[in-house]
Amino acid sequence: TNNHSSDLKTEFIRYFPDIEEKHEAWKFIRNPFQCEVIVVLDEVQEEFLELKFNSPAKEDFKELDLESF
Repeated sequence: TNNHSSDLKTEFIRYFPDIEEKHEAWKFIRNPFQCEVIVVLDEVQEEFLELKFNSPAKEDFKELDLESF
């Protein structure tokens, strides 16, 4: 299992080489309602703000698990 996890991480880094340096910028994926816009990548800031201030989406986020949301 550890070997598989290590291999998976290696492959992930191969496909997304800059993921570590942008780690902070992707925190909004876990909880967009507690993340500050300044840490979100410029390319997605507009969509992020629309989601962050969408009350029905915020309620759904509270009620659903992350995968369902």
